[in-house]
Amino acid sequence: MYMIIKNLLFKFHYHSTIFFAFGWVLYPRIVYLHYLVILSWLLNKNKCLLTQLEYYFFKETFMGKEEKYSVPKHNRYILYANCAVGTLYNTFNYIPLMVLMMYAYLYHNKDKKIHDIKYYIHKLCA
Repeated sequence: MYMIIKNLLFKFHYHSTIFFAFGWVLYPRIVYLHYLVILSWLLNKNKCLLTQLEYYFFKETFMGKEEKYSVPKHNRYILYANCAVGTLYNTFNYIPLMVLMMYAYLYHNKDKKIHDIKYYIHKLCA
């Protein structure tokens, strides 16, 4: 039972590193978890909390039997870049959609006189 739990936790940790880094492509809101992970690294001197817990309970980590807690610099940079791109995606994703909806609405009502564009944008956003 001990080995099953250990292997499950190690596999979860391994797969979560990949999913958290690139999962925002499928689930854009995962970016918010990036901030938690990055914050934990900053507060813990670039050491992974899960790796520390693994070593505490099992005397080994998913990376090996040594006491490796520090997250490698290239792994941190991958998450920083994905966090930045994911944040930009979450922030600006709706803008092209709103512009497209505005043009569609204006095209649909092209026979009517358009006096105030702000009125139509407000109507689309409501």
